[in-house]
Amino acid sequence: MNLPPVALVVLVAITAMLWVGTVLLWVQAYRAPENVPVRILAVCITLLAVTAVLRGGPFLSPLVNNVLGVMTAAIQICFFVSVHRGRAGTRRIRGELAVAVAVCVLAAAVTLVVPASLRPQLTDATPAAGGTAALLFSIPILVYLGYAAAAIVVWILKILPGVARRVLRISLWIVAAGAVLQVAGGGIRVASLLLRYAVRPVPEALLVRMELLVGLLVSLGFLTLALGAIVPLVDGVIREIPRMRAQRRANRTLEPLWQALHAEFPELQLELRSPGPGRALYRRVVEIRDGLVLLSPHFDPEVADAADRRSDEIGEDPDERQAAVQAAVVRGALDARRTGRQAPAEPVRLGGGQAQDWEDDAASLMRLARRFAAPV
Repeated sequence: MNLPPVALVVLVAITAMLWVGTVLLWVQAYRAPENVPVRILAVCITLLAVTAVLRGGPFLSPLVNNVLGVMTAAIQICFFVSVHRGRAGTRRIRGELAVAVAVCVLAAAVTLVVPASLRPQLTDATPAAGGTAALLFSIPILVYLGYAAAAIVVWILKILPGVARRVLRISLWIVAAGAVLQVAGGGIRVASLLLRYAVRPVPEALLVRMELLVGLLVSLGFLTLALGAIVPLVDGVIREIPRMRAQRRANRTLEPLWQALHAEFPELQLELRSPGPGRALYRRVVEIRDGLVLLSPHFDPEVADAADRRSDEIGEDPDERQAAVQAAVVRGALDARRTGRQAPAEPVRLGGGQAQDWEDDAASLMRLARRFAAPV
C-alpha cells in the first residue's frame, strides 16, 4: 500500500491505538464475560489491528486480505445487532456470520483452483490473470462488503436516536462515513474489474486512475473506520484515569479498617475475577460491611455514648460525629471479641448503612475508616 508520509504516520498512530484498544477491550471482556457487545467489539478491534499491521506487507495475499476485510465487516454488523437487539439478535448474528463465512469459503475455493502462479493477480480481471476466476474471486467479496457497509450505516441510523453521549454519536457518524467511503471504493473496483474483463482494448489510462481512486477511498475508509472505533476507547481511557486514581485512594483509606476486620473474619474474603481498582474497592466495601454485621453483637452502647459526648465537647459536625462514634464502637467491639468479653445485652446500631448504592456506601465507610485509623 503506497501512502504519502503524512498518511503513513496517521496509519502507524491509529495502528498503535488499535492495539492499545484491543488490550483494553479484552481485559474488559475478561472481567465482564456476560457483556456480549464488548466481546464482539474486542474481536472487531483485534481484526482491525491485525489488518493494519499486515497491510502492505509480504504476508497479506489477496485471499488473506479479503478474508480479513469480510470478517471484520461481518463482526461490525454483529456488534451493532447485539447493541440494538441484545439477546434477541442472536439468530441474526449467526446468519450474518454464516453469509460472511460462505463468501470466504468461495474465495478460498477459487484461490485453490487457480494455478499458484496466478494467485497474486486474482484481483486483476485481465485474461492473462485468469479473467473469469478473478471475477469469481472479487465480485462476491466486493458485493458482500458493499452490503456490509450499507448494513452498518442502517444499524447506526437505528441506534443513534438512543445514544445520549456526544462522543458516541460522533464515533458512530465517523464509522458511517468510513463505511460509505468503502462502499464507494468497492463500487469503483467492481466497475474496474468489469472493464478489464469485457472491454477490448483495455482502457489502461482510465483503469489506472480508477485503481488510484479505489486505493484512496479504501485506505481512507479503513482509517476512518479505525478512527471511529478508537474515539470512544480514547474517551473512555481519559475518563477512567481520574476515576481509577480516586478508587485507589479510597482503597488506601479503607485499608486499616479492612485489615482489622479481615483478621477477625478471613472467611469473608470474596473471589473476584481480575480485580482492578474499581472491583477491588467494591470487594473491600462488601467485605467491610459483612465484617461489621458479624461484629455487631459486640457493639457496646456505653462506648457509643462516651464517644458521642467527646465529639459533642469538641464541636464536630454531624457527619464527623457519627464517624467518630462508629470508629469508637468498632474499636471497642474488636477488642471485646479478641479478649472474650461478654457481649452487651442490647448492642447499639452502628448506623450509616442506608446508602443508595455501593459507591455512596464506600464514601460513608471512608469517613469511618479515617476515624478508625486516627490516633485515639
